[in-house]
Amino acid sequence: VSENLTIGCKRNLGAYLASGDIIVNFDDDDIYGRSYITAMVAELERRNLCALTLSAWYDFDTRLGRCGFVDPQALNDVDKVAANLTQRAELRKLREQSIEGAVYGYGFSYVHLRSALMSHPYPDTSACEDIAFMLQLRDVYGNHRVGLMRDTDGICLHMMHGGNTADSMMHRAVPAAEMAELA
Repeated sequence: VSENLTIGCKRNLGAYLASGDIIVNFDDDDIYGRSYITAMVAELERRNLCALTLSAWYDFDTRLGRCGFVDPQALNDVDKVAANLTQRAELRKLREQSIEGAVYGYGFSYVHLRSALMSHPYPDTSACEDIAFMLQLRDVYGNHRVGLMRDTDGICLHMMHGGNTADSMMHRAVPAAEMAELA
């Protein structure tokens, strides 16, 4: 495959060449537990979704040597610092947009129907193709068909190493005892 192809084009090409009904995306630098595919596909099918992604996950920051839990939806008190109702409304809207970008914008945990991608492919770009794809599916199929799943079992460990295209913020540190219990 030519290095000149965009990430979106490569994702579409992979789906075109696939033979299954469900596409499971992986990042080459993340660690996926044995139950990852089973858990994600079961959730997709149980909820009759066309696409699913993790909305909370475990991160390991190789630069800090620290494991943490990322939960963008937990950022719910940012607007309390506002002095008046107008500022609170503006901050709430910014928070919601930021959360949307965080929960739908990380392609490392996408699972979706191949038919959805064939009808509504990734945009032909090498940046932000993942969030554009998921939001496109949500616009076409509705919120009830594009789902979010919290990973509280550790089925995926997202690696942060400084070369990532996007950064994520750990919301709490994960102690060694909890790490040992992860899937």
